Amino acid sequence: MSELKAMCKSLRLAHMAEIYEDIPFENPRQYLESLLSKELELREAAKVDRLIKKARFLQEKSFSTFQWHDQIHFPPQLDA
Repeated sequence: MSELKAMCKSLRLAHMAEIYEDIPFENPRQYLESLLSKELELREAAKVDRLIKKARFLQEKSFSTFQWHDQIHFPPQLDA
């Protein structure tokens, strides 16, 4: 197991050693596609978390929690 983690680390596959057992195996192609897809998904999530942390926001905000008012409009060139 530690040899597998070392190989994944040297290949910079950060999550692969942790998730390979969780991916169901149907055929080699499907397994590899699922494994790599999950690796990419976890990398993207880690990147977003890292960038949010690096930005040092005082509060976490999103469009879903934003309260829109009649006085707030997008610039006319963005209205299509």
